[in-house]
Amino acid sequence: MSFTLGFTCPIDATGHAHPQLKPHYFQKAVAVGAQPVLLTPDRGLTAALAACDAVVFTGGPDIPPEYYHATDRGHPCRWLSPHRATWEFSLLQALRTHHPHKKVLGICLGMQWINVACGGTLYQHLPAEFAPTAGQTTPHLGHVTTTAGGHHFTDALHPVHLVPSGVLHQWVGATTLPTPTLEKVASFHHQGIEKLGTDLTAQAHAPDGLIEAIAHQHLPWLGVQWHPERDTTGPTLFRWVVS
Repeated sequence: MSFTLGFTCPIDATGHAHPQLKPHYFQKAVAVGAQPVLLTPDRGLTAALAACDAVVFTGGPDIPPEYYHATDRGHPCRWLSPHRATWEFSLLQALRTHHPHKKVLGICLGMQWINVACGGTLYQHLPAEFAPTAGQTTPHLGHVTTTAGGHHFTDALHPVHLVPSGVLHQWVGATTLPTPTLEKVASFHHQGIEKLGTDLTAQAHAPDGLIEAIAHQHLPWLGVQWHPERDTTGPTLFRWVVS
């Protein structure tokens, strides 16, 4: 019997889901023997979660600040549509209540959702709100790269430091990326974790001190701020979610 891996997907302002999976996600799922399935609101929560063995919360725009009891601070944000925000928050609540043994992998936005669902908060714009850890002598680490002219963005590749004995360390087998076999992580975000949610532990940090990965202490939930579907950590993380 094949392993079915559920994925969230874009939902526009009219509530219409765009049921297509980016090739990187599809390739990583198939490579670990999983059958990918899209989790769209028309299925309903019960049917959607019954149709999969684990869930990947994919990347996307910014979580509306009311989900972490904040207001719009006037930074250059691109908020999720209300329909997608409601759906993905409800999925996490249903997983916690009714499917506590199903694994969840949160990628970028997905990691931020895990944090917010557990009562954590977010920096709405890192360049304006996040101060690197004391003793850090370099400027704020670029977590996204702006191309010439400032109109387009690409992945920023940077190292991460894994917490010793954490779940990521156990699976990756190293405390720092890159390694001889793993490259720097593919980072593409301007928000990040401010206050860590209840029952969550930090699993990795960027060199500037920003939390880059989290895990739940009681649920099989793991989140990474980077994009493993686009870098060499992908095979390891997707093996974890189907294990």
